Amino acid sequence: MADTMSFVTLAGVFAFALILWYYNQRQASALKAMARALEETYMIAVKNRRDAHKQQEFKLTANEWIAKQLDGDIRPATPIKVSTKPLWANMRCETGERVVVSPLSPAELKAALKEQSTNSKLDKVEEPLLGVNRKALSVRERSLRDDEWFDLEADKVGKQLGINWGEVSRLYFYIVGSKA
Repeated sequence: MADTMSFVTLAGVFAFALILWYYNQRQASALKAMARALEETYMIAVKNRRDAHKQQEFKLTANEWIAKQLDGDIRPATPIKVSTKPLWANMRCETGERVVVSPLSPAELKAALKEQSTNSKLDKVEEPLLGVNRKALSVRERSLRDDEWFDLEADKVGKQLGINWGEVSRLYFYIVGSKA
């Protein structure tokens, strides 16, 4: 009799666990469907905001936008040179520093510059893009995490500078200290 009761109790516990598992699965799939619907609604709202922002006129100059990205610490004055392979824009600042703007990370840019370099005398006369003193070089990264419209504005600034880097999700700002 005790064996029968323990078997019935075990079967009841097993049946109860099976029923709980089934209803938990149904609830989980319903929650996943709700999450998908909420995410789609959010993405539609984001797309509508971005489309509205694209229609607005971009009023900042490239120099003003770069200064804004650098928190106003450094104000670029004049473009020195731009390159399309690898992508970068070199700008002289009012205080003597230079700012190099590129979608390439420090490792990628250094590798691309090393690949391009030659052992000509002209290369030795010109100051290297990232300077000679690595201690005077600082890098700031800006991306979509910092500003919702970053990629749209970066595309317009790139076109102002004569570079088509498109709607990049991040840019690196290399601040090269002055030689003095």
